[in-house]
Amino acid sequence: MPEMDGLEATRRICKQWSDNSRPWIIAMTAHAMQGDREECLGVGMNDYISKPIRMETLVQAFNNYQIFHSSANKNQQLTVFANKDEQVFLAEIKQEVILIPAIDAEVFQALKDSLGDDIELLAEIIDDYLKDAPQRLVAIHNAIDKKDAAELLNSAHAFKSASLNFGANNLAKLCQELENIGRTGTTLTAPTIISELETEYQRVEAALQLVKLGLISEQ
Repeated sequence: MPEMDGLEATRRICKQWSDNSRPWIIAMTAHAMQGDREECLGVGMNDYISKPIRMETLVQAFNNYQIFHSSANKNQQLTVFANKDEQVFLAEIKQEVILIPAIDAEVFQALKDSLGDDIELLAEIIDDYLKDAPQRLVAIHNAIDKKDAAELLNSAHAFKSASLNFGANNLAKLCQELENIGRTGTTLTAPTIISELETEYQRVEAALQLVKLGLISEQ
């Protein structure tokens, strides 16, 4: 838009790429009108969701992608791309697919319910978390650099507690591992976890940003 809508864009994508190579296209419409889904799927889109966007709907859409490709891979061998750019592209697609599971949908919904569906307050809480999280990561890094086990324990515990509020369970688990290391009075094995922690936070950050987009659409 404004030069072409999603339907026309999908038609052109389907003409330019074959079924096995073209992007996975998910329609996202502002209003669920009768016939919208059939029209979107009819031009070649792969899935359909309507606004307001719900966490469980997004989860299902990404799961549909995974299920489809898992089934397809059972019937054919994966092609190993020699082209580095293509390998990077596939890695980015895989990363996009797993973004949403970084947040537990039930836990997040419980948080939303506890706020009485106050969208503005929930968005503010998400912003506060995303603002504080990088500082918490720096504190963990500093503790490891200084070999300060007590600081590692405290910093990891604080990050874990904040992350659990949103259902970032995988991130909290990694924080717990760092907390346990700090509790032993050492930081020796902590560097092996920190890169994984940072990667997981990137997933959580991206997931929460998607959630914020959904909240904005509800207003």
